[in-house]
Amino acid sequence: MVICRQCRLAAAIRPGRWPYGQRALSGNSLHQGRPLSFLSNLATLGHSSIKDHDEHLVQAFDHSPRQQHRQSYLFRYTKPITGLFGYTSLQHPNDLVEAARETLNQAQQVVHQVCCTSGDEHHLRRIVKRLDRLSDLICSVVDGAEVVKNLHPDTRWVAAAKEAHLVLCDYLNQLNTHTGLYKVLKKAVNSPSVVSHWDEQERHVAKLLLADFEKSGIHLSQIAREKVVDLHNRILSVGQDFVMGAGPGVPAVLFNDAYNDLAGVPKEIIESCLVSKKTHRLLHKQSNTGTYIARAIVPMGSPAVGAVLRFARNETARKRVFEASNSGANAQVALLEDLLKSRAELANVLGLLSYSSLHLSDKMAKTPETVINFLNELADTYRPQAETKLQQLRDIKQSHTASSTSNRIYAWDRFFYSQLSSDSLDTIDMTGLRDPFHPSHHTHSSSQHTMDSISAYLTPGLAFKGIAYLFRLLYGVRLHVLPVAPGETWHSDVVRLDVLSEVDGTLLGTIYCDLYEREVGGGRKTPLQRPEGTAVMDGKRYQIPVVVLITSFQRPSSNKPCLLSLGEVETLFHEMGHAVHSMLARTDYQHIAGTRCSVDFVEIPSMFHERFARHPVILSYFARHYVTGTPLPPAILQSIYNTSGYTNPLDGLSQVQAAALDQAFHSSEALSPSFDSTKVAKQVHDRYSWIPYVEGTRWHAQFSHLYSYGASYYAYFWSKRWVGRIHEKLFDVAGANGSGINSIVTEEDVKDVWRRSGDIFWKELLAPGGGRDPLLGLHKLGLDIEGDARRK
Repeated sequence: MVICRQCRLAAAIRPGRWPYGQRALSGNSLHQGRPLSFLSNLATLGHSSIKDHDEHLVQAFDHSPRQQHRQSYLFRYTKPITGLFGYTSLQHPNDLVEAARETLNQAQQVVHQVCCTSGDEHHLRRIVKRLDRLSDLICSVVDGAEVVKNLHPDTRWVAAAKEAHLVLCDYLNQLNTHTGLYKVLKKAVNSPSVVSHWDEQERHVAKLLLADFEKSGIHLSQIAREKVVDLHNRILSVGQDFVMGAGPGVPAVLFNDAYNDLAGVPKEIIESCLVSKKTHRLLHKQSNTGTYIARAIVPMGSPAVGAVLRFARNETARKRVFEASNSGANAQVALLEDLLKSRAELANVLGLLSYSSLHLSDKMAKTPETVINFLNELADTYRPQAETKLQQLRDIKQSHTASSTSNRIYAWDRFFYSQLSSDSLDTIDMTGLRDPFHPSHHTHSSSQHTMDSISAYLTPGLAFKGIAYLFRLLYGVRLHVLPVAPGETWHSDVVRLDVLSEVDGTLLGTIYCDLYEREVGGGRKTPLQRPEGTAVMDGKRYQIPVVVLITSFQRPSSNKPCLLSLGEVETLFHEMGHAVHSMLARTDYQHIAGTRCSVDFVEIPSMFHERFARHPVILSYFARHYVTGTPLPPAILQSIYNTSGYTNPLDGLSQVQAAALDQAFHSSEALSPSFDSTKVAKQVHDRYSWIPYVEGTRWHAQFSHLYSYGASYYAYFWSKRWVGRIHEKLFDVAGANGSGINSIVTEEDVKDVWRRSGDIFWKELLAPGGGRDPLLGLHKLGLDIEGDARRK
């Protein structure tokens, strides 16, 4: 989409704003959806102690919904009935449809105003503000409707959300190729007398809007424009089909002698796979002995797959399961190749050699060559460690098989022999491909016993207590639990957090947290949705961001909270990093607000905050045993911190391989008549992996991020590199890196450094949002950006 830049990424991040009809503010306009009295109510909360506020977080998230609603943590009065997200105009499903129609009417008026005043220089100076208002109007309903569509349990609301979404998306598609809007913007950008009246942000937004229009081919001939529209539609349709069909081509593996074939796999796992009498015979007669033996079916995508790869002593069993779990159906491969060819053709129509060149033009990396060079350098750093790791596994296999020759490690051997290794820092990925963009990627295990022990000290409420503590230390902001008004949320599970300045109680934003798994009509598809939102700060008025945080944790019971893995806690820190980015951004245009920035920059703030989840200062503050309340034992605390930042080199190479394959798939080769995605996958594998390619596998047919992160899969490691440098430059305190807090450097020393550095990080990276080149912000943090010529 042109008007909403971020929506074009089709990623799991969707900015927007509520309520409909509001916009990025200028002059003396006020956010009419939230009266100023609301701010004054919040400002009175400053008398409560920090400890009390943190305990409110624990109570809000770790008690069952019934217990939560018996308590009123911060207010002593009953709140009046309101509508979704606190807006009285959204009390009934039809209100959402009416909101879409009203927004459509307002948007059409803005378009008419822009096109009918193009000859007036005074009006040309306002073109960027008006186009930004147009974007804000539409996104306010489209993104809010997406939240309702995905989360609301009432089918009437879901139907209304779908209708509202359809009404505005159809109009949005028209705006993307609206030649009148494009011509006016182009005229303004080419007028020096107009541009001279714009500030830096306005010029940057104008440049982004113009580039987005032209990515839709609006500057081309009518025939070419129609071709671009057709290709965009095809990419959307085929891409969605590819994602929906992502999965192994072989649904399951049958073992005729379950207990023998799967020896070593936990008994309860084997029993869960035994063939049901309702579908097959549970037992079958063994011809040579006349005895009966059990059959088992291991379904792909089930926990049993990981158990077989990790524990089955029979190499043939492991091989069969690995090959099945990494298989791909012919139809799925065809969809992928159709997607890749359509993207390559789109780039050609727009005058570029490859889709990667098109997609990267407005990213930090800028070119495919930069990405490939970065990935090759990264692979070189992993290779020596990977060879050492593989030699360890070879030695273990040779000992295990009592063979002097057959010690080669195959793909189905790695997880089995890794868990036999004395090096217990391996990350075991049970699917064969570690996915850094999935919340489950934050997993570092020292031993299963240790990880199980840690979970008793980690709950959602305790994790939010740690997040609140971190935000206070870094930015001087607080998280406050507020009871929701009747009708404000879509489910009683939802907890409302307001983000407040510690200085004067200014409301910086609101986060609705929907953490617990349940069946909903639209499906829990998105980890973080952002209907953005008006606060007064530094003499300027800003829209108040409204963020919806979604996870699928196990529901707490009446006597036991949900217990989290350390990886799940890191996931919360990561997603709240995205949320605080939205809260603390200070831009004059919604088009560049908060997380509306390039995909290879947007993960830097989230990964930055994620790293703190393991720091002893933070972890020791919030980790408490859910029964006894005792803190995490020092030995475990130190062990966790010592493994911070560890990446198994074989995992690292696997992900570099995946990112390189993403680039190869989105190169100009995709248009070659002989293009074969499976051959390309094998070539990339042979280039980057030290484990032999398994013929017949087509794991790339399951690689759904090729659609949502097409040509951008490198962004995880790209962001991780910068996050490491930021921590080393600004937040690592002598004595606190790798060895915990010692007697020379006190915890207070660490806090002082973090507070000063947090202000710098806020000012230079979070506040600008997508309003300037991120490399400039990194340079202002004091980082070496390798002499990049694009410094500004």
